[in-house]
Amino acid sequence: MKYSLIGGYTLSAFAISISLFYSCGRELFHPDESIVEEAIGVRDIRILSNKKYNVTEDKTLENIVFSTGKENYYLSLFHKKGKREFSHLGTKSFPVKDTEFLKMVMVNPAIGYSHIFLFFKKGDKPCIRIVAWDHFEQTIPLSMDDLSGIELLKNSQKPGDEYLSIKGRTFRFDSMQYVEVFPDAPLPFFTHWDLSRTDLEQPGAVLRNNGEFTASTVLTLSFPNQNSANFYDSIQTLPKNNLRVYLTGRKIHHADIKTFYAKYPMVEIQGPLKNMDSLQLYLRAKKDPGKIHIRAVMQKAGQIIPWPPMYLLDKTVDSGIPGKKVTLDQQGYPAYEIEIHGKKP
Repeated sequence: MKYSLIGGYTLSAFAISISLFYSCGRELFHPDESIVEEAIGVRDIRILSNKKYNVTEDKTLENIVFSTGKENYYLSLFHKKGKREFSHLGTKSFPVKDTEFLKMVMVNPAIGYSHIFLFFKKGDKPCIRIVAWDHFEQTIPLSMDDLSGIELLKNSQKPGDEYLSIKGRTFRFDSMQYVEVFPDAPLPFFTHWDLSRTDLEQPGAVLRNNGEFTASTVLTLSFPNQNSANFYDSIQTLPKNNLRVYLTGRKIHHADIKTFYAKYPMVEIQGPLKNMDSLQLYLRAKKDPGKIHIRAVMQKAGQIIPWPPMYLLDKTVDSGIPGKKVTLDQQGYPAYEIEIHGKKP
């Protein structure tokens, strides 16, 4: 018996059975459509991109599969378990309607694992959807002209530190989200954040300068849900590295008001920061302090540079962390507002 195949070739039944046996037994290096469909519970999907990177804090390689169905795009994560076995770590979906998928790129911002950059286009409005798998998602809008000028760059001073250039505009990860920075600007970055620790033998937070030299950096954490009476019930500090505590009613600096008194408690630490230098903050939360406003002000060549950048003011950070946004703090500077419950921001 012979079977006729498209193209005029013929194979015997024996040859086809051998071929099918080999196909069923061969090792899969990436999940195929059938594995993805079973994992996400959607039929008739088509895989558009398949990559293998470390995109979680587990320090292991994951299979990243981007597929499309009738209603959604699907970004799925898998761990390879055996020759043809994969464990499903989770899936995120994005609407398909009027949206064209362009590309998937991995960016490693020197945190030990990569972030996923998805390039979409809806009509004449392209964008980048950034997925930090267990932490946040962020969208950067683009113009059609931007699409021809996107480059993935590496930091020559720190191997493994990658960032994005869009038509000469530099976007780097500041440990909260991707922000636009000037090439010669300082870049504050939390390398450590654990306010839930039980002692103060080690710092609760470490802020490193991933950018250029700054003559002075002032890091401020303020606590709008606290007052002078209950502050020390929630927060314990160690007056190390020139850390200062300002309780409600203390006279403090304000960006626009000459004489200003603190409306709620805050802590502050200051120092010059060369590239890769750090400020260590000895502080811990004995119980949930509620909202925290986090910001830094840096001086460089006579200029005052706020972090987070001023352009983010009043824009909600597209994040999985409740309440995380950019707002004005009590001193009139932009600040990240987070509710951490002892977790990393």
